[in-house]
Order: sequence, then structure tokens, then C-alpha cells
Amino acid sequence: MSTASTVSPVSVKLPCGFFIDKKLVKDAQITPMTGAVRKMIASPKVRQNPASIVDTLLSSCVVSIGGQSRLRNADFMRMFLADRDFLMIEIRKISLGDTVTATLQCDSCKEKLDVKINLDRDVPVKSLEGEDFQIDAESEIVTFKIKREGIDARFRLPIGEDQHYVAPLFRKNPIDANYALYERCLLEWNGTPAGECEPRLFENLLLPTLNILDEEFARVLPGPDMRVPADCPYCQNEITVGMESSDFLFQLPKREKT
Repeated sequence: MSTASTVSPVSVKLPCGFFIDKKLVKDAQITPMTGAVRKMIASPKVRQNPASIVDTLLSSCVVSIGGQSRLRNADFMRMFLADRDFLMIEIRKISLGDTVTATLQCDSCKEKLDVKINLDRDVPVKSLEGEDFQIDAESEIVTFKIKREGIDARFRLPIGEDQHYVAPLFRKNPIDANYALYERCLLEWNGTPAGECEPRLFENLLLPTLNILDEEFARVLPGPDMRVPADCPYCQNEITVGMESSDFLFQLPKREKT
């Protein structure tokens, strides 16, 4: 019987990288989940915030990054969201396999359907490459611009702290959560520094501008694409399977009804 101490770590490369001594390092080592980790993420206190589930997985299953093994919760809080999502998927793959199965309801015909997702084949991962990104090693941030009809903005990549702030909002109002993420990551909007922008900037934008912002933000962000398209076999409607929640990847055993 294998245990955590006898399993060899698996090496992976982060899509963004982790700042160590003002340099981005991408080499990481992870190990599979154990029963103790499953018990921890089943705790009501942990599950009340999906970001806490990710923290628990990372602190338990990430052995090292860039050769640094003494990783603290503060390190995972400043880790880029793209890398947190990537590591969560990689831990899922080596712990429970490449295939995730979920039962969903079609938005169109309301039929329930079983969806299977292959994490290797169906979830592409975008790396931090190209002219879209500017790395500020001194401040340990990576910035990018969105310049399209009516938008000339500069953002930083979201990190673990941002995920902790917006994750509870997603369960109440996903639009509010999106606005909160934009506000936290915004550095400049049409030449105006974020701190000098009008209050409720994103709430006051017209919908066509917001739609463009949503599209561009999702297009530019590195990391795994956490929204997978699928076809309903009953009505052929295309639905989107959202894997943003760690509950989707690490489902707990269902209690039998008595």
C-alpha cells in the first residue's frame, strides 16, 4: 500500500511562474492527495470559500516551487490565479485521473445530462508569453493592456488574494464578483489611474463595452481555460461547463439516503 511518503513527486511547469528573489520560476513539484487532505477539504469551514479549498490542496500537495520547499500560505496568496488553477488541475489528474464526470442540467431543455471532461484534451493551458504581458519583477506583478472600442485599460494579473476576495461573491452574484475582480486588478482606465476613476466604474459602463471587456479579459488571461463547451444530446444546445469551482474537480462522496 502506497502512502504520501513513498510516492515520488511529479514535476510540472507553471504557466506563469512564481517570484523568487525577483525572478519568475516555473518548475514545481506536486504529490497526490491523501485521505487526510480529502478530510480537510470536507470541513465546512474550508468549503465555505472555494479559494480555501485551493489553499488546502496547494499547501498539502505542492512539494516545492523553483527548489523552494518551505512554502507558506502567504506564498500561495501571492501566487498568480492562473498557476493556482493549473496546480489544482494537475493535482486532480495525479490524484483521481484525467477524466471528470458531472451531472448538469441543460439551460434550454432542462434535461439532466452526464458530461465527461478529459482534463488533458479538453482543457487547454495558455502560458505567459508574447507581447501581451509586461513583467515588473521589482513589484512582483505582471500587467497587460486591453485596447479595443471604447477601452484603453491596463490591468495586473489576479493573484490568490483576489480569488479569496471574489470567490464568496460568485455564489451570491457572479456579475458582482466580476466587477470586484476588475476593480482589484485595474491599474489605469483610459489614461486615468485606478485610484482616480469614478466610483462603480464597471457598473456604469454600457453593456456592449462590458461585453468587450469580458471577452478580452478572458482571452488575454493565461492559465487553463476553465470553461469547457459541451453539446446537449437531447436538444443539441451548446452549454458551457464551468470548472471555476474546486467542488467540480474534487467532489466528495455522496451520502446514501436512508
